[in-house]
Amino acid sequence: MAIEGLARVDRMASAALHQFVADLHAGQVDPRELGYAIDASDRRAEAGSLFEAALGAPPAELAGAIAAAEPRGFLYQRLVNDLAHYRALATQPNVVPVRGTGKIVPGDRHATIPALRTLLAALGDLPADAPPPPPKLANLYDHPLADAVRRFQARHGLPADAVIGAGTWSALAVPPEVRARQIALTIERLRWLPELGDAPFILVNVPSYRLWVIPSAITDGEPVLTMNVVVGQALDKQTPLLASELTNIVFRPYWNVPKSIAEKEIAPSLAKDPEYLAKNDMELVASWGSDAAVIPFAPERIPQLASGAIRVRQRPGPRNSLGAIKFVFPNDESVYLHGTPMQSLFKRSRRALSHGCVRVEDPVTLATYLLREEPAWAKEKIVAATSAATNRWVEIDPPMPVLLFYATALPRPDGTVAFADDIYGLDEPLAKALAL
Repeated sequence: MAIEGLARVDRMASAALHQFVADLHAGQVDPRELGYAIDASDRRAEAGSLFEAALGAPPAELAGAIAAAEPRGFLYQRLVNDLAHYRALATQPNVVPVRGTGKIVPGDRHATIPALRTLLAALGDLPADAPPPPPKLANLYDHPLADAVRRFQARHGLPADAVIGAGTWSALAVPPEVRARQIALTIERLRWLPELGDAPFILVNVPSYRLWVIPSAITDGEPVLTMNVVVGQALDKQTPLLASELTNIVFRPYWNVPKSIAEKEIAPSLAKDPEYLAKNDMELVASWGSDAAVIPFAPERIPQLASGAIRVRQRPGPRNSLGAIKFVFPNDESVYLHGTPMQSLFKRSRRALSHGCVRVEDPVTLATYLLREEPAWAKEKIVAATSAATNRWVEIDPPMPVLLFYATALPRPDGTVAFADDIYGLDEPLAKALAL
């Protein structure tokens, strides 16, 4: 081959390697183009030095130099293995979706039971050493299989009651290649995130309505804390997806009502009922801040409220929409974690119910963990602060990373994968962008 041809091949190979390293380190898609409040530009810039390292590596060390571009987090590494596993399952002719209708409970007999047993064994829900039933009981929904169904249901955000009904049939009908695609989408999203290091962080996964405090992004381990959350509604009040750092806890917070809610909900309610503010422990103010001057209500204030010329806030108390504790992390979306007086919401299986902020099930326990190294903030002091007479801000030092994340597939501590519904319809646009 002529020297010119060799040079062209070298340039093409270098360009391909550069693109591969950049995609491996920062993802193939710019998250901002899909509406995520995550900026991966720093990671893409970092890919330049990683490419140079790979380009200069001896042939025997090239694979290691390329692997160094991958995210270091255990979530990523686990999912890479899980992706290979589910892709392998998709090639096995005996691992097929199980479809059915009606309801099956333990003790019933059903024609799908043998296929169900095979599928759950392949997925890891039925232990590999579980003895097979005798041939005459092959169609019996026995207790070992019921335990496997419970594990399957828990992984798919379903009530773990061993009753095979519509929701469980729907999850069982999803083929392994579709689950593999969900895993691949999470892998891409993880590539967008900043490196978190070997320190605790808060992960809120919106589709699964769960919050975890994970002790390290690097070392695989059990979460130190987990709880249910309520997230934004699926239409125009979605919880934004972002990475930040939790800097403050606010006890007895005011709820500074966002302009959109004041305009669309509070102002119309006031026009119908002049006592609306008093009934809801609300007051009009000229600006935010605990010392803001209160403006007496008069009917002519309603247009001012609707236009944003004045504002409305809810005073601390038992009816405050933020509950007794608010967790603050800087972001451009004006969202935060907070409590709520509506504890019954956490009993629902689908919890996309808020205006965009994340309501946490047990804010006292979360605050206790965040202040665990502060002798002055024992749990008793925290509980007392939730009913104190005044609003109080407490700094978290050092700040704790917070991820408001979106994954319809995440690894579980037991080695399996948890899957969730795509409640905001975000998987398809990303899959299209990735040509998956």
